Amino acid sequence: MLNQENPEYDQKMSLKYQDKITEGELDICNEQELVSLKFIQNFDVQQLSIDRNLKTLIDLKSKTIKDLKFKVSPIVYTYLSPTDFSLIDMELENLEVLKLGENKLNNKSILNLSKFKQLRYLDLYKNFVDSNCVVNLTGLTQLGLCQCNLENINGLSANVNLEGLDVSINSIVDLTPLKHLVKLTYLNLSSLFISDISILQYLVNLKGLYLSDNTLYNLTPLQYLVQLTKLELRQMRQQTVDLSVLQYLTQLEQLNLSQNNNLDLSPLQYLVNLTMLDLSNCNLSNVPQLNNLVNLESLRLNNNYELNITQLYCPKLQLLYLSNCELRSVSTLKSICSLQYLDLGGNADIDITALQYLTNLTQLSLKQCNIISISVLRPLINLETLNLDTNNIFGTFIMHEFAI
Repeated sequence: MLNQENPEYDQKMSLKYQDKITEGELDICNEQELVSLKFIQNFDVQQLSIDRNLKTLIDLKSKTIKDLKFKVSPIVYTYLSPTDFSLIDMELENLEVLKLGENKLNNKSILNLSKFKQLRYLDLYKNFVDSNCVVNLTGLTQLGLCQCNLENINGLSANVNLEGLDVSINSIVDLTPLKHLVKLTYLNLSSLFISDISILQYLVNLKGLYLSDNTLYNLTPLQYLVQLTKLELRQMRQQTVDLSVLQYLTQLEQLNLSQNNNLDLSPLQYLVNLTMLDLSNCNLSNVPQLNNLVNLESLRLNNNYELNITQLYCPKLQLLYLSNCELRSVSTLKSICSLQYLDLGGNADIDITALQYLTNLTQLSLKQCNIISISVLRPLINLETLNLDTNNIFGTFIMHEFAI
């Protein structure tokens, strides 16, 4: 599902997260500039004269919404969740952002969307529509069609202004209609039925690409996407994932390879700009290829049983996830002084002596580690969160060990 932050329309008077609006609040609205109505339900909108300053209408659920008219100030940002779609008759000529996820809409229901000439962002997540529903909305720059039971995306070929597109969790097989959508910078193709991604070589402006949960034996078309900064190849369906193409993607900053087996990680040595790497659930035994990742800040290695981390060293690492790795010692970590978050949960009988050197830690999890004593943690004066669930420590003993 596409993400869209609310524009800057919360600076003045607003009403939100309320089941009822009081008479006093309505009086205030008459005196001040009301700029937004958010997440308000079950009130008669006809009580409120909305004809001047309203800029934002988010999730306005009202029995009388079909009678709501806007005379002067058009809505710019809207998240509507109606039970019917009579609101399409509302005078919203300047509507720019519209979210309609999970409303049981079909193509016929939203036929009149084409009247919104200024519409730029449309999210139809989990509705019963097909790609033809937006064939006349050629001004769209962001489109969400996640989980809409799509079998094809033929209707998108004319949407050449799209910069962000989410068609994940559908039955799509052919990506050909994407060929001319060269303005795309964000593309989510996760959980489809695709096997050929050769068409992606034309989308050279892509910066974020999600291909998780697909069967892709040939990833070489990705070598042309040299502007990529974020790539997800999580839980690929083929037995072996060939990562050799990564050597060309040197601008990558975030890479998710989790839930894959039989990985050759040697191409990672070229990704010196990586700041986030997810290798969780990959059946890894060691990770020596990470030593070149000098800019890495977040690393997930959790759920790699019998993992050897003796060669692990990333000088800028701040977040490290090592839960359920059957570790016996963390002595290697004492040289990574930049660590602020460390998860060692599920490593039974682990020797935590080296943790005393990680004085920048603010969050630490030792859940289910069979810990008996935590006196070694005394030097961790910056620690804010400590998880000791399911261990063998008595509460009074903790007090003494920390000299509380």
